[in-house]
Amino acid sequence: MRKFKKITAIFFVLLLVFSLAACSMETEQGNEIKAQCETFLDAMIAGDADAAYNVLASGTDRASFDRSFASLCEYIDGVEEYELKQIGWKTGFDNGLNYYMATFEMSTDIGKFQIIGMEADGYDGLANFRIISETELNPTFTGTITSLQGSNIFQWAILAFSTLSLAFSVWMLVDCCKRKFKYKALWLLLLIFGMMTFTLTFSEGNLDFRWFIGVIVFSYSYLQIYSTGAFVLKLVLPVGAVLYFVLRKIGALEEKKAPAVSDEATSESEESTETEKGNEK
Repeated sequence: MRKFKKITAIFFVLLLVFSLAACSMETEQGNEIKAQCETFLDAMIAGDADAAYNVLASGTDRASFDRSFASLCEYIDGVEEYELKQIGWKTGFDNGLNYYMATFEMSTDIGKFQIIGMEADGYDGLANFRIISETELNPTFTGTITSLQGSNIFQWAILAFSTLSLAFSVWMLVDCCKRKFKYKALWLLLLIFGMMTFTLTFSEGNLDFRWFIGVIVFSYSYLQIYSTGAFVLKLVLPVGAVLYFVLRKIGALEEKKAPAVSDEATSESEESTETEKGNEK
């Protein structure tokens, strides 16, 4: 019992320590990257490409930087004042180098942005700098039941398919409730929760395909298209309902039948009835 109490106490102490650590995301290396990001942002606001380039790690291609600097400045066009607050960090190992990446929330007089700065061992200055606008952080989208306005014909077609799938599942569920056969309770669960999903995601030029079969409480098919050009195509197939429909059609689901009464048992029953009547007379 004492050992259990000690383990419980240690667990809650560690939980408290991690909770307090999470309350403040600022780190020493993060503050260093923050200062470099501020210098870079000041140069962007002033339109000073040379000052911004000097913040970057040595070896950065100047020609590529000059081509991208103008578009970077457009992100914060009109910004006069800003404040950076560290909201996350990440360390890792890539291409033989240890790196530290810090994420900041940038509050300005024209809206909010997200800044990502990265340092790598062996390099002075920022190895990577990225700015993300509020629109990119919270893009608008169409194609779901909560965002029907502006949906195209393909998105409506996917939603119509989802509606037909739901109607088919309800039809099979009602049919199952009316019939009597073995393992009916399991079939009802399979009809309600047995689903297969296929998800295709396109974002920033990358395609990702995933599929899942198992218990799904609630889901539906949709084609979600974002204002950034990204999209998510999700198809939900009621495999439980389809399997039930196929097995029912081929007669694999045998219904419970009342026990058949043989001819001998019937004749014996009739003779017994006639005997009883004779005794009564």
